[in-house]
Amino acid sequence: MIAVGLIGMLAALAMLVWNALRLAAALVPTRTAVTEIPLGPNSFPETLTRWKEHGISLAGQVTMPLAVENAPEEVLQGLSVGRSLGAVSYILVGALVFTLSAMLLVGRLQWRWLAPSAITIGILILAGEIASQLIVKSATTELSQFVQRDLDSWYEPTFGVGTDPLLPLLGLTVTSVAVVFALASRYARDADGVV
Repeated sequence: MIAVGLIGMLAALAMLVWNALRLAAALVPTRTAVTEIPLGPNSFPETLTRWKEHGISLAGQVTMPLAVENAPEEVLQGLSVGRSLGAVSYILVGALVFTLSAMLLVGRLQWRWLAPSAITIGILILAGEIASQLIVKSATTELSQFVQRDLDSWYEPTFGVGTDPLLPLLGLTVTSVAVVFALASRYARDADGVV
């Protein structure tokens, strides 16, 4: 148990430090927006013309990381709020994991705390990721419009541009498994009083 507690504490500490750095970077005031914006066939026609000479064409929409100086204030605020929210949710997850690991290390962790703690971790990941990704996606779309304002045509971003479903699904999975274990342990406890 000592090894598990130490590993959990080290992993949680690494998560706390990493996300504290992310939060600090998101809160630094800047006039430059750094994000990925969606690009379509009308975004870079010169390049596509050269590609077509070699039989290469764009099969769909792509994103490109850009640093845009003098971006609109609402874009900068959206990116800052979205990234801050994501970092804060993971700081809370890291703090909870660190606390649970420390309690395991000193022998104070009780089984009845595991399911509610896992549910809390899952909800923090799920809610933090969904909110963060939606805010960043909105800001990224506004930045795309700002960058491509002078082009003849605007290529509308697809539904999934700027979102990553993996982490919200992780949060949903952790929450679901923890709820199932909590219910199963309650039914087992009520049935024979052993668990």
